[in-house]
Amino acid sequence: MHVVAPAITQVTPRMLLWIQIRNRIIFLIRSGRLTEGDRLPSVREVAVKQNVNFNTVAKAYKDLERDGLIQTKRGSGTFVSSTAQQVGALSDSPLDVLIDELLESADSRGIGDDQLLFQIQRRLEARRANHG
Repeated sequence: MHVVAPAITQVTPRMLLWIQIRNRIIFLIRSGRLTEGDRLPSVREVAVKQNVNFNTVAKAYKDLERDGLIQTKRGSGTFVSSTAQQVGALSDSPLDVLIDELLESADSRGIGDDQLLFQIQRRLEARRANHG
C-alpha cells in the first residue's frame, strides 16, 4: 500500500478545482497508479500541498466517496475502494458532474424534476433569443 498525492498537473481555469482533483484521482485509478486499498493523503495534506481551500478538496473526496471510488475509515484515513475496471465505466465528464450537482441541489431545496426541467428550458429559450 502506498500513498499518492493527487497532484493537479495543469490548472484549467474553465474547470472547477474540485473537479480537477476528482478527475486526477480517477485518472490515477484508471492508469493503475492507485489500486484498491491504497491510502490517499488527507484532505488537509492535499489542500496544503496544492495550495487550495480545504473545502475544495473535501468536496472532491466527498464526490468520489459518493461514487464508491474511495472510502474514508475514521481514524485510519481514506482509501481507494475501486479497481480500474470499475472506474472505467464511470463518466468523469465535467458536465455530468455539474448536472449531478444541480440535481442534488434542486432536491435539497425541494425543487421537483418537472419544475427544474421547465426552468432550464425557459432559460435556454431566453439564451437562444438573446444570442440567436
